[in-house]
Amino acid sequence: MKMNRRIPTVVITNFKIFDQQAAVMRNGDMLQPVRLSYKENMITFDFAALNFTNSILNQYAYQLEGFNGDWIYCGNKQSATFTNLDGGTYIFRVKAANNDGVWNEVGTEVLLIVNPPYWKTWWFYVLCVLVVASILYALYRFRINQLMRLQQIRSRISRDLHDDIGSTLSSINMISSMADKSVTTGKKTSELFQTISHASSQALELMNDIVWSINPKNDKMEMIIIRMRQYASEILEAAQIPFTIEMNEETKGIILPIEKRKDFYLIFKEAINNLAKYSNASQATIRLKYVGRILSLIISDNGKGFNVDQKYQGNGLKNMKARAESLKGDLYIFTGPGEGTIVTLNIPVTP
Repeated sequence: MKMNRRIPTVVITNFKIFDQQAAVMRNGDMLQPVRLSYKENMITFDFAALNFTNSILNQYAYQLEGFNGDWIYCGNKQSATFTNLDGGTYIFRVKAANNDGVWNEVGTEVLLIVNPPYWKTWWFYVLCVLVVASILYALYRFRINQLMRLQQIRSRISRDLHDDIGSTLSSINMISSMADKSVTTGKKTSELFQTISHASSQALELMNDIVWSINPKNDKMEMIIIRMRQYASEILEAAQIPFTIEMNEETKGIILPIEKRKDFYLIFKEAINNLAKYSNASQATIRLKYVGRILSLIISDNGKGFNVDQKYQGNGLKNMKARAESLKGDLYIFTGPGEGTIVTLNIPVTP
């Protein structure tokens, strides 16, 4: 009997996905590269050795390079199944031996490409890194902005204390010294003490305004309206000017932060003071409305009015306009001799 020394040709006869025949392209006995989705996670290769002499004794071995590095000897079994392959590139190799154990060490192979899910792709990793970096940078910028905002608030409080309270206390100190000298020289001191009393009351009021403006409980517009009503009552009732306050429902839900609340309230105070001192009005109206993210304060009276173009000694109007600019808003004054006065303040507010 002669030994069969003929090296058998090895071919891949079939390719299946989920045990269903898959369309593949051939180049002679070779398969074209197979491309799969990550969802196609169960594949089977069928193969055969072209040795027909006692073919039941043919032997097979296969390997999937990129998945396992060793050859798997499977006897006369003519299929190999793989499941849950990660995304990547693999090479499936198969070799065979004839009935007398003569191996075809070269065998045959096919390139297998498994497309990974998008969350395992390099561009997704890069995107995640960019998103995380953006979030960290946004948090960093938010922290810096908060610190800058806090610094601005501190600077503003310091400036207010220096300009308003400091100047008032300095004047009290000077007048007190004058009163002390007047006592020693026997001069009348009643007017000096009245001035000291007035300056002390003014300093107390300024300090009260500063403390109120930095209290976070007063961010809500409802609290601001209560203080506005209280102040208008004290000033206008003393001047015997009846007034009404009108507002729409949207106004009550507004949050006015600390950096805007103080300037808004001081503009209101200046307008009420001017109305009480100079208008000679018999009726006044205070309106608050919120439309299109714009908060409007409208203070009108039926008094004698004044000439807007005329220069006045006080700094009240200049301060009101400066505060309106710091609020990034607009201040309008409509008036004329004998026509009454309407003061309108419009500022942008985010609800």
